[in-house]
Amino acid sequence: FSDTGPSVSGFGRKMIIPIGKNSENFPGLTVEGLNFKAQWNTHGDKIVYSSAGAQDEYRPMLWVVDGNPGSLGERRRSLGINTWADKCAFADQSTMYCAVPQAMGPNIGLQRALADNIADAIYRINVETGSSERIAVPETPQSIDSLFVGTDGSRLFFTDQETGILQQIRLK
Repeated sequence: FSDTGPSVSGFGRKMIIPIGKNSENFPGLTVEGLNFKAQWNTHGDKIVYSSAGAQDEYRPMLWVVDGNPGSLGERRRSLGINTWADKCAFADQSTMYCAVPQAMGPNIGLQRALADNIADAIYRINVETGSSERIAVPETPQSIDSLFVGTDGSRLFFTDQETGILQQIRLK
């Protein structure tokens, strides 16, 4: 993705340009908010991104859009979860797991370092339906970093942001 798109009317709105690995010329994504972070799902037909905008007091909010070349950026909808896209990991085409700060004040999406000491809970999110559920809260409060799902889908691995220690939880 490139943050070099043309200006879009309105404060905090910008055009993000997807860059194809084969020099494809994709249409831009209109993003409401600042500090864009994104991930493609495992099949490349959905993009989940976070941005921090006035609509949520500049907390990072997860959004999903179509990722197919013919409909790239269409059907944008909020997932209703306040976290950054890089604190998430896809398990399959429609299921992702995210570390979600348990207490997040306004404007924290503008200065991410303010969330470094906020304990996270882990959520399972269906990007097709938008449904989400909290599935775990680590025994020791910690800010989670670098999530990834094991190859067989039965475990979620993550690191503690402060110590860098690799941890895991079993998934049902």
